[in-house]
Amino acid sequence: MNQNTLHPNTQTLLSAWKRMTGKSATELPSPQSDEHPDLLAALFVIEKSDEGLWLFRNAGTEVHRRLGRDPVDHDFLDLWSGYDRLMTSSILKAVVEHGAPAILQARGEPLSGQHPRAEITLASLSNAEKSAPPNRLIGLYQALQTVSAEDEKPAWNHALEAIYPPQVEAPKRSHLRLVANNG
Repeated sequence: MNQNTLHPNTQTLLSAWKRMTGKSATELPSPQSDEHPDLLAALFVIEKSDEGLWLFRNAGTEVHRRLGRDPVDHDFLDLWSGYDRLMTSSILKAVVEHGAPAILQARGEPLSGQHPRAEITLASLSNAEKSAPPNRLIGLYQALQTVSAEDEKPAWNHALEAIYPPQVEAPKRSHLRLVANNG
């Protein structure tokens, strides 16, 4: 994924996440949240429940406005249907398994009006028990286009346009060779 094609708020969140997790942030610019005042309103946290649902635990005012309601205690996967729901579920599993962020680009599908595009970033939050996989993710719901107030309608349902899965390093190959001597 080319960092230059991402929304500046997405770049800010990714940079902050790398600093918080101790991962190298040298390849990313170091924007500051005060340079992006709309960033905090677009953040949310989801947590995996015992039933396997990814429930919103909190969400900023921009997320409320874009979705048309307070999403707290609603399943994040309810924003998607069909194959998009299956792919999003797989991305959530990959973020947890690899501990690296993923980005979804989607278009909202309101009942009427325009179909606003959004960039949704998901990154793991550390667990109190370091041995357990993370069960909470921080997210950013970033609108990619402005829509006039009269044309903007809340979009609870979304359709995927692009997926940028977690970037993980390939395991280093061992240079050890096994030689059998049958003699």
